[in-house]
Amino acid sequence: MEKNIVSVSELRVDDVPFVGGKGANLGELTSAGFPVPEAFVLTTAAYDGFLGDSGILKRIEGELKGIDRGSDQSLADASDRIRRLFETIEVPKKLKKEILDAYNALAPKEKRGFVAVRSSATAEDLPDASFAGQQETYLNVRGEADLMDKIRKCWSSLFTARAIAYREKQGYAHGDVKLAVVVQRMVDSEVSGIMFTVDPHSGAKNIIVEAGYGLGEAIVGGEVTPDMYVVDKSRMDIAKKRISTQKWKYVRGADGGCERADIPADAEKRQKIDDSTIMEVAEIGRQVEIHYQKPMDIEWCVEGGKVYLVQARPITAVGDASGNGSQGPREIGGDVVLTGLGASPGLASGTVRIYDEAMSLDVIKDGDVLVTKMTMPDMVPAMSRSVAILTDEGGMTCHAAIISRELGTPCIVGTGNATEVLKDGDVVTVDGTTGTVYKGEIKKREDSREKASMPAACECAPVTGTRVMVNMSMPTKAEEVAALPCDGVGLMRSEFLFTNYIGEHPCAVIEEGRAAELVEKLADGISKVARAFYPRPVVLRTSDFKTNEYRDMKGGAPYEPSEDNPMIGWRGCSRYISESYREAFMCELAAIRKVREGLGLRNVHIMLPFVRTVSEVESITAMMASAGLRRGPDLKLYLMAEVPVNIFMAEEFCKHCDAFSIGSNDLTQLVMGCDRDSDVLGKMGYFDERNAGVKAAISQLIRVAHKNGKAVGICGQGPSVYPEFAEFLVEEGIDSISLNPDTFFKTKASIAAAEQRVLLRGLRELRGRL
Repeated sequence: MEKNIVSVSELRVDDVPFVGGKGANLGELTSAGFPVPEAFVLTTAAYDGFLGDSGILKRIEGELKGIDRGSDQSLADASDRIRRLFETIEVPKKLKKEILDAYNALAPKEKRGFVAVRSSATAEDLPDASFAGQQETYLNVRGEADLMDKIRKCWSSLFTARAIAYREKQGYAHGDVKLAVVVQRMVDSEVSGIMFTVDPHSGAKNIIVEAGYGLGEAIVGGEVTPDMYVVDKSRMDIAKKRISTQKWKYVRGADGGCERADIPADAEKRQKIDDSTIMEVAEIGRQVEIHYQKPMDIEWCVEGGKVYLVQARPITAVGDASGNGSQGPREIGGDVVLTGLGASPGLASGTVRIYDEAMSLDVIKDGDVLVTKMTMPDMVPAMSRSVAILTDEGGMTCHAAIISRELGTPCIVGTGNATEVLKDGDVVTVDGTTGTVYKGEIKKREDSREKASMPAACECAPVTGTRVMVNMSMPTKAEEVAALPCDGVGLMRSEFLFTNYIGEHPCAVIEEGRAAELVEKLADGISKVARAFYPRPVVLRTSDFKTNEYRDMKGGAPYEPSEDNPMIGWRGCSRYISESYREAFMCELAAIRKVREGLGLRNVHIMLPFVRTVSEVESITAMMASAGLRRGPDLKLYLMAEVPVNIFMAEEFCKHCDAFSIGSNDLTQLVMGCDRDSDVLGKMGYFDERNAGVKAAISQLIRVAHKNGKAVGICGQGPSVYPEFAEFLVEEGIDSISLNPDTFFKTKASIAAAEQRVLLRGLRELRGRL
């Protein structure tokens, strides 16, 4: 998508690379007919164009490289310098005209022209990380000058201290994340709120609706404690209400922006919306969940009696209140000093540290209990160090709650007076499940810090004959994902290690005499995953960047040719055997050997991507041997089956490997002659793993491989997206299916059901022949 500006009505959920998570989800909601205020989006092309014309990218990279990761102040100072760079540069005239034309069409002056300007990052509102509050939003923006100012501020908010810290903790490379900007007609909310279509604290199948007077920023920021209504999703009726006192609200200022307004005394303690509106909001949420086929986090508001949706995203973290170390007051035996709303489950003890926004975040040390009036997005680095979090204000859906669940940190919000009751230096135990704070340190039977983002314990994994594995990219998530009842890692993508652990082109690193550093960092990332899953197998796919991706790495340009079609260019095995890249690949092999031999993690196996010829495999096998890696009973060599030649010459390839793993995305595009990145062909239905030709190729590979005693797995998205495709694979005798962790339970259940249907059909056929 090369356009700088696009209407949300043209967008769908898979447009994240061009319009970010927020923009893509608003487009999906609009296309599905949900009530979304009109909007347009400045795409990532506009962001790239601004960076390119301004020439500030190298200065940004220099600032990021110079940050002292042990100092929050160093991080904040670098962020301030980067943001000032954005604000001193004018938007190019042509782009500015496009923006203003779209703005004047969306919000004519006669209608007062108020809009909301919202950041929409390409790594935001995703299934594995929400990036909640990391980039900025501006409400009640009016006028051309104000709009242009807020757009630049949104762009620069990609480099707030909180955003930089959060990306690094979550394992995202800074250069991989880009920013789009949503400009949306401003809804002057009388009441607003957030809903989760499952209980984010316990995983229960309830819809949680939170509501407050005025604009929603007070709820999102945890500045007020909203009403909470629990709707039983099976019966669609109200099961519980918690009515909160609200003394003030955010409203539109006379000249735009937001200002506080007092709420009349007789309305402070009222239910914010009536029961019929609660059910209307909940029903919209239920329909959104049905549309997305996953639990959703939705921001809503009411203007003139009409409900609007202004954001929606998959829920990234669901707590498990059933087995998180909470023991209850009778078992604990401690004195209760404070209660509130349990927002992130778990039990943790630590020393209280009272924080207010005038203080440096450096005062929060590892293992402290962070106590504050409300958390702000800038506080993410300190939240990451805290063993537990307590706030005076906030509800289940505020910033503190969302981030705590993602971090797996026990959290209680809406205590009302934690900052007054507790004192610096107090030792307390926080039970995030029950919303209770106890005096002193409570010794618990089990580890208290549960991984809140793991699926709830009520999701049982059925037994399957097919091995069900997971795909992994981020070593920082290894311990969490390893808790799943999976059979190992079917695909560990090594590309992440290069972009996040190293951040430079491997040849540039080697040329600077830092080959040992390259090996060390690769080994560190691989070992984190191998150790978490040990003794279950971890199949590591060696690097498979395309030339354009390598060129974008720091120092990459001198080493990479320009290719018209990198997707079928110098990638995979053809790169490894090239003299110019051989040494870099040998460093990958050295890292694998260090993990297997030096650390004793022999559960790591090797998978080669984009294999075109048998001679490539022979050359690489020799390179492996020279690095001390020889195929044998405890070192398996997998080949990605993603090129049609792998199917046509399966008999020959079987002689040189132990197993195949089908890469269904590349196999589909090459069988169908269909660019997987083509929006046009994708919308026409050409790119589909269920195509008869693709399925014929898969069947042929499984048949030939099994005849030769070789296993076959698949690591594409098809089985999790299409249950009928999973059943086809089971019928054909696939040995393993590797899934993204967030789809594990649902797809394993589909696989189990498919196996039962296949067995039942077989029995019926046998009975018919008797």
